[in-house]
Amino acid sequence: MYLLGYYSDTLDADPGPADQLLISEGLTDIFLIKLSTITGIDELNSWQNDIAVFPNPASNIVQVQLPEKNSGDGKILLYNNLGQLKLDTEIVDGTNQHSIQIDKLPQGMYYIHIITNSKTYVRKIIKS
Repeated sequence: MYLLGYYSDTLDADPGPADQLLISEGLTDIFLIKLSTITGIDELNSWQNDIAVFPNPASNIVQVQLPEKNSGDGKILLYNNLGQLKLDTEIVDGTNQHSIQIDKLPQGMYYIHIITNSKTYVRKIIKS
């Protein structure tokens, strides 16, 4: 797949930790990027690894494991790649493991938002 667009000032098109900036030579410049097929999902920030979402990819059930038992209200929201809400479920008070049924969803990439009383986490999953 190819992505074509334009930019002004600078563009960092490489998602890696090193900066490889393209610098515009005029008001705007164009870019063309070749994207490869998604084969997995990397979690970019190690500080976000205090929750676990597994298996990933998944076909029927995804497990969400919080680092500690939730106290108070919480929610798990699941959005598709278009930003449409596909699931809205409450986190049970006093638990730290939750099962999310995804077998009726079409294949693709989804974003799980885990909202607790102290933090909000976002994880990407692939429904296979």
